[in-house]
Formats: sequence, structure tokens, C-alpha cells
Amino acid sequence: MSSTIKYVQIFNLNIFHNYFLDKKDTTDNDIIVVFDDTQKTEDLSSYNVSDFLRITPSQDTKRILANHKVVFKTTTDGATCFISVDQDSKPIIDSTGATVDLLIYSRDTFLEKYTDMDTNSEGIYFFTNDIAEPANSINTLDAVPATDLELYKVGVSADPMSKYQTLVGSLTGREQRSLLGIVSIQLDTLLDGAGAVVNPTEFKVVLKNRKTVWVYLNDDGTVAAETATPQPFMNKGNIIPRDASNVVIPYRMATPFDAFAFQTDPNQPIKTQVYI
Repeated sequence: MSSTIKYVQIFNLNIFHNYFLDKKDTTDNDIIVVFDDTQKTEDLSSYNVSDFLRITPSQDTKRILANHKVVFKTTTDGATCFISVDQDSKPIIDSTGATVDLLIYSRDTFLEKYTDMDTNSEGIYFFTNDIAEPANSINTLDAVPATDLELYKVGVSADPMSKYQTLVGSLTGREQRSLLGIVSIQLDTLLDGAGAVVNPTEFKVVLKNRKTVWVYLNDDGTVAAETATPQPFMNKGNIIPRDASNVVIPYRMATPFDAFAFQTDPNQPIKTQVYI
């Protein structure tokens, strides 16, 4: 009788970012091709979430992984978990109530500049497949359109009896420091009616790239030109800037490294100053 343990994927967490995955149309310089699953093979070949995020299980989750024979691995798209199963594809160890909590931290000091996220309000982004937390349900997410992150931000004033506050309260001080988000996955909800793992469940979070008005400044600080509408930051290709008269502005596109100013009025666009 073989003593080999069989592991199968139980879920994949995919985190896509339009800043890295959007591109210019090869036939029309004014068209931006927004990433979706149809371009996955081509566009994900050079994509790696670890370039801007760090994903790690919480300390409590590491104990659960060991006790339930679950293996966690990071991937270029995000993260995945494998669980040990018997010949009927049922978990060897009862996974009832077992939750995998993945902590997300920024690895890029410029993340908030090219990501559409609110830096004025405090809170942590919280995603879960717990049906008792419908407002934070990760099951509602897909690749298109991109995720409205602010719908998943939970502040310190949240219900003290909520799953979120219980979870945060279980984290160590070190884990809470600079924490950007939490993805909380209940394992038993990923099994079929017979309690078996059939196919890995796919979870997706798609981060939107930030859009700003590009303002071109002369050496003396006077405005030479600005784009008529907010334009997105993109890691690939060049966007042709145009002014209010649809005239091409003969300077380079703005980047997250240019002077960047958040507006105090939420109804006004953010502006990025490009010195020429």
C-alpha cells in the first residue's frame, strides 16, 4: 500500500493590475487595450505580482496549513493552495471551519500613485468567501471590470463583533504593521456536495490604474499645456497626450514618478505635473 500523499489545488488567488497589463493598440495610437482574460497567455508572460505586492499567510494560518495538510505557494499571478486528499478527492483531514487568511503588503513605495485607491481614509481592504460577509465577497469579482477597491475597505469603526475585527485582533503587531489587505478563504465552502475537491476555485482581484490630468509645466512653473481629460498611468506603451482642443501635446506621457498632487475636493481630478 502506497504511503504517498496526493495533493490537489483547492483554490487560486489571482491579483491583476491594469497598470502593468493594459497596453496600446498596435493599429491605433489613441486606443488603450484594457486587460482581460483573452490576453492572459500573452500579457501575463512577464507579469509578476511580487513586483509590487507581498502575499503571506498569517501566523495562525500557518498552523492551520500544517494541521490540515495544506500547502501554500505564491505564483506570478498571486497565490495558490494545495490540499491533501484521499482516493475520492476528499480532504484527508476535516476542513470544517478551517480558514486560510492571506495578508497583503505593498512592496512598492509608488503603489498608491499608479493604483486607483483612496489614500485619505484609513482602513484595510478585506476580501472573503464567507457568505456572512456579503459586502466583502470575493466571489463577486471577475477580471472585467476592475475592482472598486473602496467597496472593500474596512475602517477601524467596523462592528467589533464582525469577522473582520476578530481576524485583525488575532494578528500580531508585526503583522498589522503596514498591512494593506486581507484575503480570507473558508476551505470547506470550496468542496462539492460530496465533500470533494473537483476543480480549484478561482478568486480574482483586479486593481485599476490611476487616472490623472497631466499638467505640463515650464521651467518657471507656468502651465504650458494640460490634457483635456484624466489619462491613465500605464507601464506599457505610450499614450499620446492631447489638450482641450484635441491638439497633440508634444511631450512625453506622465508617469507615477512625476510630481503628483491629490485633490482635496473628491469631485476634482488628481493632477500630475510634468516638467518640460
